[in-house]
Amino acid sequence: MEITKNFIQALHNYVTTQLGKYPLMEPSIKLRQLLQQTDSPTIDSSIEIFKEYITRYEIKPLFYRLLLHPGITEEQIAEFMFQICQLARELPTVDLIAFFDEVNTSSCLGLFKEMFMDGTLHGTNIPKNIFFTAAINPFMAKNESKKIHRSDYLVHKLPRALENLKVSYGSLASETLATYIYKKIAMFQISSITNGRKSMPLEDYVQHILAECILRAQEFCEKRLGRVFVFFIQNCIEVFYNK
Repeated sequence: MEITKNFIQALHNYVTTQLGKYPLMEPSIKLRQLLQQTDSPTIDSSIEIFKEYITRYEIKPLFYRLLLHPGITEEQIAEFMFQICQLARELPTVDLIAFFDEVNTSSCLGLFKEMFMDGTLHGTNIPKNIFFTAAINPFMAKNESKKIHRSDYLVHKLPRALENLKVSYGSLASETLATYIYKKIAMFQISSITNGRKSMPLEDYVQHILAECILRAQEFCEKRLGRVFVFFIQNCIEVFYNK
């Protein structure tokens, strides 16, 4: 009986110690509740604790992405940063990455300048172990002669303080773009009606036709509009699969 009691206590201590040792481990709600029970642990509860520990935990991410758009507010950005800052303070030796996609579609560029350049968020210091990166869309003056029945994608010119942080990667070469499109299409899965709704990739022939259609559309837009954004490819593929 004493051996069983010691084993139960040792298991409880082991799980608690491991969770403290590896703070990136996110235990399940049930495991937290089991560990916080004030009653003396039993064999059944100990088995449940161990099962939850090895099967029901998640690893906290080190990479965070926020897709920006014209309607996003400073409050939403601050809310996004809150959890990252909280984790960064808990893990001062671990580097976290905050990625802002299409950052210059937002009207909150002043806030991004404060975060990127000053290292503060509304005057509060941001932990030093957060690394910021962002993607922007090219800022170009409207050319009415090339406007074909659509509104230009709204982007804002970067503040001067952020201009020196910008790195231009240019456009993808035709061969690279084709490879990218084929790889993206191959990643998508559909439900097969004839095979018990099992998820499976599109047939090679259909993948090829879809990829070629997108490539031809890209070429058309580049000739008529002078530019085309790669993220439109993702939107096109998603529309195809959702239909």
